[in-house]
This record gives sequence, structure tokens and C-alpha cells, in this order.
Amino acid sequence: MREHRLIRGYAAADVARAIGMDVDAYDDAELSGVWTGDARQTAALAAVLGLSSRARMSVTGDDERLAGLLGEAVSTRWQAHVRAVAKLTGHDRRTLDGPLRTMHQEYQNLMTATLSRAAAAATSGEQGRIYLEQIVDRFWDLVESSA
Repeated sequence: MREHRLIRGYAAADVARAIGMDVDAYDDAELSGVWTGDARQTAALAAVLGLSSRARMSVTGDDERLAGLLGEAVSTRWQAHVRAVAKLTGHDRRTLDGPLRTMHQEYQNLMTATLSRAAAAATSGEQGRIYLEQIVDRFWDLVESSA
């Protein structure tokens, strides 16, 4: 948050007032990297600092929640997770269908390869783990390329 604020030349107190947050609470959030704002304050923060959805998620610490949802979506029925991902990211559900479908297929292809050969299992399992570690970046790349 601090970097985004400094790039725009705002004082912390000005951002705190603009988003309706106590100055001390905002300072604590910047120092700790833990966002405690509510949904309205989060939206206001994104507007004041000109944050993209991707940057807002990263700044407010929601990347872990997103990674968890995406991990579930690629390993089970992705359609069941569209609503939760849309709510968390602020994107329309229709724009998420393509990226989630693509990611589900990519992950399932990696995991299917695990079952086909014992020798390939370790490699495919490792590839699946790597895929899940990079899942948030892959998601945003697909969302941004489909826009």
C-alpha cells in the first residue's frame, strides 16, 4: 500500500481520510501489511490509489484466499466456484468462466498424466504442485488476456 500511495504522492493521513479510516489504523495496515478495512474502505482504497483488481487483491492480502478458491476450482468442479471467485475479485461471473475452465483443464491434464505412468507420476505431481503455487498469477494472466 505504501508504495502505491507514495507513487501517487499522497500522505497517509490524506488516504486514510479519503477512505473513511482512522489514520492510526491505516498506518498500522501499511506497516504490518495486514489490511483491516471493510468492503467499502477497500473499494475506496482501490479508487484513491488507482489499483487494478490484481493489485488490490495483493495489497489487501486476499491473494491467499483467492489461491485457495482457485485450487479448489481446478481440482473439483470449477463451475461451483465461479460465484465465490467473482465476489472476491469483483469481476463479473461471465468473464471468469473462460479463465477458470482453462485452468481446470490445464490442472486436470497435469494430474491425469500422473495416473498414466508410475515413472511420470513424480514429475507430474511436482508439476501439479508448481501449478498450484503459481495459480494466482496464472488466473490474473488469463483474466487480463480475456478482457
